[in-house]
Amino acid sequence: GAQMERMEGSNLTYDACCVAKHHWAPRSFSCDGKSMYWQRLYQTLALFRVFTELHETPLNQASPQECLVGGVLASILSLIHIGYDRQYRTQEQKDMDYERAEGLLLVLFSSPVTLEEVLVSGWPLFLSLDLFRADEGFLQMARQRLPLQTPGEHTLKWSEVVVKSIQNGQGSRIAMEPVIRLGNSITKSGDVALAQLVPILTALVEYHNLRNFQCPRSDQGEVIALAMEAKRLITFVDTQLRQWMIAVKRPLSLLISLKLPLVNLL
Repeated sequence: GAQMERMEGSNLTYDACCVAKHHWAPRSFSCDGKSMYWQRLYQTLALFRVFTELHETPLNQASPQECLVGGVLASILSLIHIGYDRQYRTQEQKDMDYERAEGLLLVLFSSPVTLEEVLVSGWPLFLSLDLFRADEGFLQMARQRLPLQTPGEHTLKWSEVVVKSIQNGQGSRIAMEPVIRLGNSITKSGDVALAQLVPILTALVEYHNLRNFQCPRSDQGEVIALAMEAKRLITFVDTQLRQWMIAVKRPLSLLISLKLPLVNLL
């Protein structure tokens, strides 16, 4: 807790070295021109190489005081690389590593770094979270900290359909019909917490379709209008998701254990 308070009050790199280009353009978090440590770590993680290729860039030296996005991702991945698989780590140490990653992710969602900047940064933050969602040990740790009501069978069914549509939609349009059916199922279930996710999921699908399908296939005169609409959608998602994460106070546990395709879309 005290460490998180010090971080929130310090001048982190998202303000110091990752300078905004224009008021409308996302900052680059590629670490170009920065220290060799951050460049090597960025390249290794962005390409999803094995950890043994890090060599002189161990994850435990990736201080979030120096680079917020890279430091948060390194703290999350170190749970697998260091804190979980090594048998000599006690449960207490694993819990401390988990709480640190949880707290740093909350700092990120509380910071001026936008969701769009994280998505285009090249740091595979949300992609990495899939490693946790497939691991029963991490799921148990997440559920202990943030018990969530299991969605109904109908909601889970349409959630799986949406996930398959996302997987089939790489580089093409994601089908909107199963997303609408999923939203209707969540609304009918009466789950107020999950109902807050419906407009977020819908906006993310529309954002994906605009950015990855419509814009590349549109005339130059249409691209500006489509890009502005995509910007509006991702800003809406950022605002809603940020409020939700800050209110829950456990974003890592939420994203790991949530049985809806939020991480898949991000």
